[in-house]
Amino acid sequence: MSKIEESMEYFRKKASCYDLVETQLYWNLSDELLWNILMTTALDKFHGRSMKFMDAGGGTGRWSIKILDYLSESTCVLCDISDEMRSEALKKIKERGLDQRALIKKYNIENMPSEDSNSYDLVMNLHNVLGFTNNAEKALFEMYRVLKPGGLLISVVPNKYHAVFFNILLRRFDAARHIAENSKGTFTDSMPEITMFTPDGIRKYYEKMDMKDINIFGFPVTIYPQAEEAKISGTSLTLEEILSNKKTFDLIASIEKDMISEEAAARGNNLFIIGRK
Repeated sequence: MSKIEESMEYFRKKASCYDLVETQLYWNLSDELLWNILMTTALDKFHGRSMKFMDAGGGTGRWSIKILDYLSESTCVLCDISDEMRSEALKKIKERGLDQRALIKKYNIENMPSEDSNSYDLVMNLHNVLGFTNNAEKALFEMYRVLKPGGLLISVVPNKYHAVFFNILLRRFDAARHIAENSKGTFTDSMPEITMFTPDGIRKYYEKMDMKDINIFGFPVTIYPQAEEAKISGTSLTLEEILSNKKTFDLIASIEKDMISEEAAARGNNLFIIGRK
């Protein structure tokens, strides 16, 4: 079975319950931080003007819908290779009355021949999409191709350094060694192997495309998921104790926002990179 086929099977099983991640305290924090970075680095530049964005590997549409709600003049193409994930996205988009502004397409994002070059103001691939591709560089260059000159390309990718730490935390020592040596691996036994990235590694991809104004951030950098957070639902006792207190949650979110800097990126659970074509 190819990597793409493994990924399709993995998400086929998760599609109907994927959005349960929104019930997890840790991922609530992670989502708040990602949204803050998206707004400050990209979305606020488009207020009051029409813009077209692509959500590459957009899954159930969680982030497309947030942006469509936030930017009332925006339109979106959400593409995903999983039939089941696209079906969930379509259902949510119709329920919210956004189907006139959002188009859903089936693509392997490494090859999107029906998409015109230089046609999107923003292209994003969030939460490990690049890790699941057969060829991350090919996927990035295809997203770069459809981006307008001056447009923004955003990627959120798994941090190799965090992945090694996480596997050691779970006593998956052979898995940690494999990631350290190969920049590929897993967080659980049930997921297919994905590509991991370092801040310098993902930056080099962007530089190879001759992107300008490249910035890399990590999030979260002070608090990390445990075994339960690697599942679709569930919260570890430690993080539940910390994050269930609203004052503590808000304090950690405030600290995290203050620590969004390139210097801290390598500590991040995830890496966020943005560049301009």
